[in-house]
Amino acid sequence: MANEIYTSRLILRPIAVTDAPELHAIRSQEEVYRHIWTGPWKSISETEEWIQEIRNGPRSIMYTILQKEETTIIGIVGVNRWDKVHYMIDPKFWNRGYATEALAAFLVAFFKLQPKRLCIQTLLSAENHASRKVLEKCGFVHDAPKPYPGPPTTSEPSEEEEMEAISGAGSNPAPSDSTLYFIYIKPT
Repeated sequence: MANEIYTSRLILRPIAVTDAPELHAIRSQEEVYRHIWTGPWKSISETEEWIQEIRNGPRSIMYTILQKEETTIIGIVGVNRWDKVHYMIDPKFWNRGYATEALAAFLVAFFKLQPKRLCIQTLLSAENHASRKVLEKCGFVHDAPKPYPGPPTTSEPSEEEEMEAISGAGSNPAPSDSTLYFIYIKPT
């Protein structure tokens, strides 16, 4: 995993199993887990298992987000085991621009770590308007839904996977879709 990432107000450091109690507390809040398909973690040990899966995944990379001044854990940002951008912020810190700041910094670092990558995708609930704004501020655009091939088994996607991912960029999903797909294409 990479080194720490610094922004004007945040430190993003590689996620550690010792972060489990604080991350469990954040994801246990209804305002957070209602936007995550797998729901809340049931225990701190389940949170620790999730962190281990992330750390051992072939493409996953996750950072704990801390406030620079107080070193308080306020969330996570990264790529999950399904090779999708994932982030969550403690509701106490919503509406301060932290998610946008963390995601923007992560994207720069991600493409330096994986220079062959052309894009990264994510999906979200159509009702998660705040997260949609974060994605759009960071340069994500609507993407056409793609069949889910399952979790990745290689450390980097093939050129074919990358080209297939880019093929739907800019598509607008049907208004009745409950899941929105977004893609971020690496700037040239």
